[in-house]
Amino acid sequence: MTQLAIALCPDSAVKRAVRAIALALLGLSLSLSVLAATPPNTNITNTATASYSVSGTPTTAAGAVTVTTTARTPSTIQFLQYLPPGSPGVGSVEAVPATQCSSSGTAAGPFVPSSGPTPLGSAAPLAVPGNYQLQPTSQYG
Repeated sequence: MTQLAIALCPDSAVKRAVRAIALALLGLSLSLSVLAATPPNTNITNTATASYSVSGTPTTAAGAVTVTTTARTPSTIQFLQYLPPGSPGVGSVEAVPATQCSSSGTAAGPFVPSSGPTPLGSAAPLAVPGNYQLQPTSQYG
């Protein structure tokens, strides 16, 4: 009986529902493919070819580069907020180590000691290394 209603009424609610479900399933299947990852130790070859003319002489250049994927290491991140002495809030005392930064802005360095973080509303940075009261926060900026 439902098939008859769909055939007789092309814009029926049943037909619209079937279309909506089909569209939702298509969207879901497309979005899941984005989550697919290339397995570790997979070779990926990128090949490029360029054909052009210089002063009427046709030239072709080609090249290929192969990279091998690596395994990712599991990681987590937690944003913490500094609690000055006497502040309301529940946190824990955490050791804040000294850090370094690249003075050239590259991963190769050279690396120099960084100053400690400067709390909001303060003119002076915290001394690092040091032990400070910190609490988890959902805001970062």
